[in-house]
Amino acid sequence: MATGTAASHQQHQGQPIDELLAAGSAALKAGDTQKALKIFKHAAARNPYHEQVWWALLQVFDDPEDRRVCYENIVAINPYNTDARRGLRAYHDDIERTAQEATLEKERRKLARKQAIRRGIGTFFRGVMMGIGATLVAMILGGIASVIIYGVGVGG
Repeated sequence: MATGTAASHQQHQGQPIDELLAAGSAALKAGDTQKALKIFKHAAARNPYHEQVWWALLQVFDDPEDRRVCYENIVAINPYNTDARRGLRAYHDDIERTAQEATLEKERRKLARKQAIRRGIGTFFRGVMMGIGATLVAMILGGIASVIIYGVGVGG
């Protein structure tokens, strides 16, 4: 006796596609997405040129790549299907938008890195200048203190 997936496969083996679609839709309405997916996949394997099979699979697929394949198959079967063309265009728009966002994020990070380097260089040079300034002030104050303490040595 066959069990599990094999039994399910044997159970739906001879069913017409419309009955498979109805069974998958019933499973989906009952909340059994995995069962619906198995039935719809079986229907697609039995008749990959049935447009409604791919629409049914769109109901259970969440992955964008799986959805793209469904839309492409629908358009291949029926090039005049505007809903499938819109879905496929939306997929490509999402991919393009994601790529643009990734590029922008990369540019933002690059700019932030440059700004951090500039701030670091600026901080370094400010520190150097302050050190030179402090040294000069110390030398001048040391000279003044020397004059006050030892007096101006005028010839003598």
